[in-house]
Amino acid sequence: MASFRFSLSLDAFDSKPSLHANLPFPFKTNLYSKPQLRGSKRAPKPNREHLKLTYLSRNIAPPNTDKLFWRDAEMDLSPELSTEHCNAILKRLQESENDDAKTLSFFERMRATGKLERNNGAYNVIVRLLSRREDWEGAEKLISEMKASFGSELSFHVFNTLIYACCKRNLAQLGTKWFRMMLDCGVAPNVATIGMLMGLYRKGWNLEEAEFTISQMRRFGIVCESAYSSMITIYTRFRLYERLRA
Repeated sequence: MASFRFSLSLDAFDSKPSLHANLPFPFKTNLYSKPQLRGSKRAPKPNREHLKLTYLSRNIAPPNTDKLFWRDAEMDLSPELSTEHCNAILKRLQESENDDAKTLSFFERMRATGKLERNNGAYNVIVRLLSRREDWEGAEKLISEMKASFGSELSFHVFNTLIYACCKRNLAQLGTKWFRMMLDCGVAPNVATIGMLMGLYRKGWNLEEAEFTISQMRRFGIVCESAYSSMITIYTRFRLYERLRA
């Protein structure tokens, strides 16, 4: 019998199709390789020239960046420095505990150049500094000055700063003083004010002031769950269960 031989190419049965047959050379060897991730590069920090261009693009006069970041109390308040720039310098000085004298000096320079008019932010920075130094007399004088300058625009931020400092030092009587002064100035408290005071009174089991604070919270329509929790704890401590029902 005659024998028949078949010549078959095994390329047709290859499990991986030859997709790279017609591709240019650089792609032939990397078709099935894993993609390589490039390391992420951090964006470079903007230099001073970049900052100047940013201000120019926003139609704002570029500040003198040497003076803006120079932590020296002898710096001059040039006319090109706006109130916002001065506040930034003042805040930066205040953040360092070693620059208190420079911060106060710069604050007085702002006053002399008229940059404290309607500038609530600058006053808040100095109140924070005085509370850190526990200069309560100086803080009280500054609040009186703010009351005369801002009137009804005086906000709760300055009083919350002082009350917070009292909470850190567990000064309940002094915290009460700032709260009473706050109300006398016609400034409405917020949730943070009530919460800090009630936490302070809970530590000292100050029943009378706690009840007064709760009454003011209800008067201003403030809802503070932590304040109610502190009041319940105080009532339980003194076994005043009938007041819990009220």
